[in-house]
Amino acid sequence: LNMRAIDLTFTISEDVDWIGYSLDNQDNVTIQGNTTISIPDGYHFIVVYARDTTGLIGASEKVYFVVDTTPPHVDFTFSPEEPQASLIFGSYKWELTFNASASYDLLTNITSYEWDFGDGSKGYGRVVTHIYREQGTYEVTLKATDFAGNTATITKNITLPPPPSEPISQATLMFIIVTVTIGAVWIVALVITYKKRTANLKRLKKS
Repeated sequence: LNMRAIDLTFTISEDVDWIGYSLDNQDNVTIQGNTTISIPDGYHFIVVYARDTTGLIGASEKVYFVVDTTPPHVDFTFSPEEPQASLIFGSYKWELTFNASASYDLLTNITSYEWDFGDGSKGYGRVVTHIYREQGTYEVTLKATDFAGNTATITKNITLPPPPSEPISQATLMFIIVTVTIGAVWIVALVITYKKRTANLKRLKKS
């Protein structure tokens, strides 16, 4: 069993000739000086007893506590399970949602979730969304910490497929737009010039 040492601190209001305690309704144990109690993981309670010089025994209230030295169980899912690239403003991006709802702790609550997305970025929270900007395989690591400070991690590989085609840069896109626009203007100008010359020729023939 995992064991954790705790200090038992109490005060006595009068002279006594015996002090002891009972852990989880077990037999009384005499306390002699500073005492360290080794307690396994779980939910517990303790009662301290004292006997004064007249033979009367007093008892403290039950003190309930939890000992937790066990790391939490961690797991996560991601969606979509087959991520696809989306073309946004001339570049491809992969957007994924990571969910750590499958993680739990048997004794205390998980108090923090820390994500390492494998591309130099980090995230925090049970459910997070992250955007990747390059295709490839990334090691995604989740670290969970419970109320007692125990931690556990899990790592999964996430593979992002290549985009359907090479993205068009914004500069290239602007060049194409400008080129097409200029070409269209020249075509219109040539058509107008051609029509004017045709009209002039017709006038000359009539004269």
